[in-house]
Amino acid sequence: MSAPPEEIEEEKQAPSRRRRWPRVLLALFLLLIGGLLWLNGPGARMLIGKFAPEQLEKFGLTGTYEVSGQLHSGLTIRNIDLSGDQMIQKAKADLISVNYSLPKVIKGKANSLTIHGLDLVIDLVIDLDQLPESEEKVKVKEKKEEPAKPLMETLNSVRGFVEPIAIDLQNIKIRAKKESFFGRLAIESLTHASGSSDIILTGLETETTYTKTHNSPPATIVWKEDLLTLDQLDPVPDLGIRDLALDQDSFLKTDLLLANTPFLSGSY
Repeated sequence: MSAPPEEIEEEKQAPSRRRRWPRVLLALFLLLIGGLLWLNGPGARMLIGKFAPEQLEKFGLTGTYEVSGQLHSGLTIRNIDLSGDQMIQKAKADLISVNYSLPKVIKGKANSLTIHGLDLVIDLVIDLDQLPESEEKVKVKEKKEEPAKPLMETLNSVRGFVEPIAIDLQNIKIRAKKESFFGRLAIESLTHASGSSDIILTGLETETTYTKTHNSPPATIVWKEDLLTLDQLDPVPDLGIRDLALDQDSFLKTDLLLANTPFLSGSY
């Protein structure tokens, strides 16, 4: 006895359905990969372009910038030209680049930080209470006051984030003003190799309402566990710092120069 026509038709269609499933799964897989690639590159840049202006407006900033890079490995912002009417009056930069890997960035760490040609103008007259507060700031305010940690303990915790990062800051200018006061700080370069304890500062230049333009000699900061040293720094005219050292007990030792003459030597 032969099978009904309906059963024969279903038996013919079953192999066709089984052959179609691999093609459907492959199409879904390719669609998923394509979506991830889009989100990693153009998608990420589009989302930044959409939401960044809203965040900048909270700080009274508007302007232009160009975003490139990939979400999984790092982003670069070029030709930054922002102006504002709150604390930050002006923010320009040729390049700001952060390189990272996703496992590290989740922990708040990065592989490298590059900033070139930063020109920042800050108005210190602005009432800080008018600035937008993040959730973290609100939480800190709500916390009860805790005993202050020793300075070296705080520095050691920060060092854990800084030491792995390759830092390259070039041609940095920061200007601050408050009523009749004006201050300017510029550096030619500040560099740090990943994993190194040395931070090299060159071309430090300062100027204030009360002091003329002053250039400081190159300085080397050595930041080790439980020890921070600075070989030399002349922050303003006629005042020099030599052989500064801060040890594990937050004990400070340094020599001060006044008009290039030893003025004060001791520990604090």
